[in-house]
Amino acid sequence: MRPWYYWANDPLHCLPPEELGAILRWLPKTPGIGGHTTRPWLDYGGVLGRQPRYLTFLRDPVQRYLSHLNYQRLRMGVPWTLESFLGEPRFANYQTTRLAGGPDLDLARRFLEGPLAFVGLTERFDESLILLRRWLGADDRCFQYERYTGIHEEACPRIRHADLGEEMLERVRSVNRLDLALYEHAKQDCFSRQLSEYGGDLGEELAQFRERNRSFRYSGWRRFIRARHEQLFRVGLEPTLHRRFGVARPGMETHDSHGSGTHSAANPDPAVR
Repeated sequence: MRPWYYWANDPLHCLPPEELGAILRWLPKTPGIGGHTTRPWLDYGGVLGRQPRYLTFLRDPVQRYLSHLNYQRLRMGVPWTLESFLGEPRFANYQTTRLAGGPDLDLARRFLEGPLAFVGLTERFDESLILLRRWLGADDRCFQYERYTGIHEEACPRIRHADLGEEMLERVRSVNRLDLALYEHAKQDCFSRQLSEYGGDLGEELAQFRERNRSFRYSGWRRFIRARHEQLFRVGLEPTLHRRFGVARPGMETHDSHGSGTHSAANPDPAVR
């Protein structure tokens, strides 16, 4: 699910429980839902009739911040400079805000510590997928993937971590201080706990996973079918639901969609995306 508004992490631009309920009535076989508008503090359990499970992937906050900046510049065509991007408070502490609805580090931590929550790390993506597969009870499912960014640098070069001086790097850290604390908590507590609770030989499974992934190619036919399905949902069902439940219409600005720091909500039994 995607927001209709430029600011994807704005708490007002969310998937309300009533809209989720309508989706499940129209598409009753839906096993899970995710995207830029899912909000863990909303009462999705009320429309599901049971408490949902949640999963999220966090990313190193400095790397995520620069990736978001580069995505907006190179993919969306927004003429940000690092200076102007630093001056926009809506991009600061992005992951904490997405999880807690605002700059509330304690609430974001409590969400990550929930008994029905899974925390993956982008920097340990392969290990996270193996842990996630076990958490979902989906050992028979394929979790292989292909890398794709869709970002081209012909127009202007990326702004990279190595290009920043210490003063500018400290400014980036400063506007993401809550995210830095949240990420450290996720690494040291949540992810470490998931590793310790894993029952298999993770090292051996990781080696096998990476070996299979080297030659993995996603089915072109499935890619085509999925793209058509998503297009139908985006131009048909999703706008209809947004209008019905009063979700804000898009403004004149560019839609802000960035894949880092997203989270998903799922029914407790089926798989979740």
